[in-house]
Amino acid sequence: MKHSTSIPRRVAVRYLQLILPVLLILFVCLAGTIYYLDSHNQMRINQDVSGKILDQANKTLQTWIDDQLVVLATLADDARVIEACAQPTDAEAVARANDFLRSFHEKNGFYENIALSANLRPDFDFELTAVNGKKYVIKRGVFFADSTRGDSIGKSNAEHPMAKSIYDEGKPNVITHVYRSLIYGNPAFIISLPVRKDGMFVGAIHVAMPMRHFTDKFVNGVKLGQSGYMFMVDEKGLPISHPEKSFILSEEMAKKYESVRSRIINGEEHFQLLVDDADKTYHVMKFDFQGINHVSEWYLILVQNTDEILASSIRFVWLTSVFLVIAFLLVIAVVYLSTVKLLHIGFHDVLTGLYNRNYLEHELLRLATGRFNPIGFISIDVDGLKLVNDTCGHTAGDVLLTAVGKMIKECFDHHDLVIRLGGDEFAVVMQMTDDVVVQEACQRVRDKIAAHNRVNSAVPVSVSIGWAIGQATDVISTNAIIKEADTLMYKEKEENRLKYAVLFAERLRQYGQELFQADK
Repeated sequence: MKHSTSIPRRVAVRYLQLILPVLLILFVCLAGTIYYLDSHNQMRINQDVSGKILDQANKTLQTWIDDQLVVLATLADDARVIEACAQPTDAEAVARANDFLRSFHEKNGFYENIALSANLRPDFDFELTAVNGKKYVIKRGVFFADSTRGDSIGKSNAEHPMAKSIYDEGKPNVITHVYRSLIYGNPAFIISLPVRKDGMFVGAIHVAMPMRHFTDKFVNGVKLGQSGYMFMVDEKGLPISHPEKSFILSEEMAKKYESVRSRIINGEEHFQLLVDDADKTYHVMKFDFQGINHVSEWYLILVQNTDEILASSIRFVWLTSVFLVIAFLLVIAVVYLSTVKLLHIGFHDVLTGLYNRNYLEHELLRLATGRFNPIGFISIDVDGLKLVNDTCGHTAGDVLLTAVGKMIKECFDHHDLVIRLGGDEFAVVMQMTDDVVVQEACQRVRDKIAAHNRVNSAVPVSVSIGWAIGQATDVISTNAIIKEADTLMYKEKEENRLKYAVLFAERLRQYGQELFQADK
């Protein structure tokens, strides 16, 4: 790691004279490049955000359908429903079922209708007088009870999509395509479940979901910016849910937006098209029915004006351009000469010239990304610094710290981070290392200090060392490595405390206090 140095003013002036024309040209190119890159970045961000919105909408819709299946299963298990399906010719049983369905419907008004059909023999039918007074011939799969006072009685059959999968294929459920309902002609889809008595299939229960309620609940609330909205189509590209409800099941709209429809049908998940004289960006997600039997596929589409997506890029380029001009004129002229020196002062210890705690904290954020694992951290503490300061003066203590810092620095490579944390604390960070390398480095420090003590009669040097190695994945795990090293260092320091006091007293008696530059 290089130490920054200041640059003489005359060199900087000459440098600016040479590069100024080039910088002006680069500035224009940079503005264009920024727009290009940022616009692509904005499109990527829009794609990510749109994907999350569609995924959330998909999950919300899944949950809602699951809830409806639970509700429908509860209705299918009701004794009145079971008896009516088992005995559709029993007028009293049918009347009880009608009352029950009507009561439930009144409490849950968003349904269009709830109806029952019976699993009659294919060759059997009977005449039924509905609650509205009309007479109907009831066959296998035909509605014989409902929640709308007879509006749907006599409709449907065992071959209808809402019944066929259950009657002929034995499916546990079915969701139909969106179509004009049998009752009122409004866009709707139907969820159907079998009704069983003592394990035997006796009929089916069907609930019609109007798309106007479905659209209000799941589509109209999905917004992105000022122009972004969601809609849904089926596998034919026919709109089945749209903020503009007149578009739903509109063949005319499907033909008008054929270019959009064809891209969706062809399986494209992201595309841009010129639609209604505006460049629009589309994001498509196929709805996941999660194993539920379904007649048609549904697609969730989020569309937004491309100009709105890129508006922030244009603003960003203007703001960046203004900032770059100001920064170019001010920073180059004023700040450049002092920046390196200020950084050096801010990140280096004045006494030893090593990196300081500020630099370590800055580097820890980088190390916490995990790109430099495994991380080795060595905690080094100078033994007896207070004893030296109190006995021989702070100048001697400073000399001791400077000597220790120099010795530690000499034991490591240029890419290892050697730091004075403050006081008598030093640390070393080793990147992409292993146990053996860290242990060898610690031993080099011990050997260096031992050699120093053999040839120097001044204040003896002693340090306590603790080290740890681990995977740094975030700030917490990085701090855990540091804490482990500190713990081991403090453990060794307890053992060294008395040893150093004895060694220091011995040296003091041997050479005398006058050998040390005291500042008392």
